[in-house]
Amino acid sequence: MKVLKVLWAHGLEGKANGSKPTYLIEEYGWEVISPEMAANGWSISDQTNIILEMVSANPDFDLIMGSSYGALAIANAASQLKDTDLKLVLLAPAFGLYENFCDNIGKEAVAEWQSSGTRQYFHHGFGHNVEFGWDFMESAENNSWPKFSQSAVGFDRSLHIIINTSYLLFSMKNINSAVPLSLLVITFYLYYFFDRNYIKEKAQSKSYSILKNIVKNIIN
Repeated sequence: MKVLKVLWAHGLEGKANGSKPTYLIEEYGWEVISPEMAANGWSISDQTNIILEMVSANPDFDLIMGSSYGALAIANAASQLKDTDLKLVLLAPAFGLYENFCDNIGKEAVAEWQSSGTRQYFHHGFGHNVEFGWDFMESAENNSWPKFSQSAVGFDRSLHIIINTSYLLFSMKNINSAVPLSLLVITFYLYYFFDRNYIKEKAQSKSYSILKNIVKNIIN
């Protein structure tokens, strides 16, 4: 069996050596390259550049995978690589990043952030505050809804599949090996399948079996 070479992009509060890339290595035996996504900075543009740099240096990736903020960075990179044949797996991508931040912290806090140029953000992965410049929001405003040419397949929280960019809904019974899966988008419902204890408990469940089959279809 071929050992897949995979790029993993962790989320905003994730780590390069986090549980998800570790799971992919231990469960599937894949070669997983997981860069520190904040190496260039915290903005989505900075982190999109990490993906672009990695793809440029490693054109032989079999899969490009990421969660949340990392998945949004992948989507933005894909929008700049329209003519590149990529196989993408996006777990709960942080689409609507700008709107979500505005809603969560409020208009006054956003105005103060813009005025001061910086905002402290408690990073749960690191266990301490990090500083976001205003460029974080400027980049988020322009890159929260990337448009990419690849067809889109995904799930909503009820385990319905969303196929193609028209977001036409199909039920799980329509999933079979003939479905072309060049892009998989999985929302928070399926996020739980990357929790070790949950996987162990639910490994024989129908939905987990479907997920494994879909991943198999993507890599074939």
